[in-house]
Amino acid sequence: MGEIIEKPCRNCKASGKVPARKKIQIEIPPGIEDGMTLQLQGRGISYENESPGDLFIRIHIKPHQIFERLENGDILYSLKLKFTELVLGTEIVIPTLYGGEKLKIPVGTQIDSIFRLRGKGIPVHGRRSNGDQIVKLKLDIPTKLTERQKWLIKELDDTKNI
Repeated sequence: MGEIIEKPCRNCKASGKVPARKKIQIEIPPGIEDGMTLQLQGRGISYENESPGDLFIRIHIKPHQIFERLENGDILYSLKLKFTELVLGTEIVIPTLYGGEKLKIPVGTQIDSIFRLRGKGIPVHGRRSNGDQIVKLKLDIPTKLTERQKWLIKELDDTKNI
């Protein structure tokens, strides 16, 4: 049997339902990739007197300021070093997702050399392991030199051993 509503609600237009926003808290699993979808059962919209459907959430991951996300949980960090640090070698503390980590740069290291820090990447979705942090060396070339610095570089170049 039906029912006549004499004064229908303006908000629900006599449907008995009012559209509303609701904040919910969800747990994002470690290592989830950009574009993946999470499904929350029973958290969607319900129609008539049916139980609610599922809520689907598409994940979009913002790029990190200093790390580039690669495949299989690996991340890339570009490390700029001075010419002297590459030629003479150095030990430097670099950032990781888990704090600072010492990295030894051997004497005579070339530009674009790659170092791998095992297990210092992102957790791999569906596994109990982390990817690696890949460190790629770049040369930080100064844009302003003093006359003495220019002379020293020319002197070094004149030795023809370098």
